[in-house]
Amino acid sequence: MFEHFEDAEKQILQNKHTLLEGYVTEYLFEKQFPLALHRNYTSGWWCAEIENKRFFFVVSESFNDVDQKMIQILSKQFSVWRAYPTGNIWFFYSEESTLSLPQFVSRHHLYKRAKPHPAAELTRDLGRQMKCVNFFKSNNILRKIAIERNFADSFLAVYFSALMNMDYIMEKKNGDLCVIGVKFKNETSNDTFGINIGQFHLFEILEKMQIEIQHWILYKGSKNRKNISVFDFLEQDTKKWWRFAIIHTADAAKDPKIAPEDTSVNGFKKQGYYEFPSNMFKFICPLKRENSSY
Repeated sequence: MFEHFEDAEKQILQNKHTLLEGYVTEYLFEKQFPLALHRNYTSGWWCAEIENKRFFFVVSESFNDVDQKMIQILSKQFSVWRAYPTGNIWFFYSEESTLSLPQFVSRHHLYKRAKPHPAAELTRDLGRQMKCVNFFKSNNILRKIAIERNFADSFLAVYFSALMNMDYIMEKKNGDLCVIGVKFKNETSNDTFGINIGQFHLFEILEKMQIEIQHWILYKGSKNRKNISVFDFLEQDTKKWWRFAIIHTADAAKDPKIAPEDTSVNGFKKQGYYEFPSNMFKFICPLKRENSSY
């Protein structure tokens, strides 16, 4: 799947430019932190929900030690699978089974709830999308991201009512796991940062499993920079900061808010989110750029 650049680009260009810029932000984080600290970590993890049932997936050719540890924790309560394509067919792997996509759908009595379709046109700025594509090419992650987007766009969004990703899962020095979210954003008008409802409820589950939730923000630096692209931001001659907080869902404002349609994954529906005070997110350190190709 996606052995040719053209096919990978076609898949990626179905997505919002801001979603793709999120992958750029994650790559900057990955190069600056987990690799630099030589800690064990993994990525490619997703959670999907249908009719009050949760499934966890890791999109990866193989497991590493952190994947195995996460599987041991999650499989006590949930169905957990590794997913990866062979040719153009998705396969799902567990300790007991190897299933093709049709077999997986049949076993779990899934049905198509929606058709794969691109994000709303107003959320796909081709110039910003192509900057992301070129960044992915220059850093040799184009195919990896195209595969993950195919899984999210053509499987999770089709068969499930809700889907959430976990950007990174890292093993801490004491052996405990933490889930890391990485975003490029600024505060709301009332000095809060938002976490969407689906992600929030996932964090509640992970908290009960004694898994720490870390939220890292590549901070835009001003409330009037809502629409700035990550590349325009990087080109500015100013110091750029990472902000950080350990998330406890109990710290959220009691009542969720509703965000506009264009902030959702596909740009078609309004999305609920919980607010956290911006002063929770401490300024940790400046962004380092030397490890990435631009």
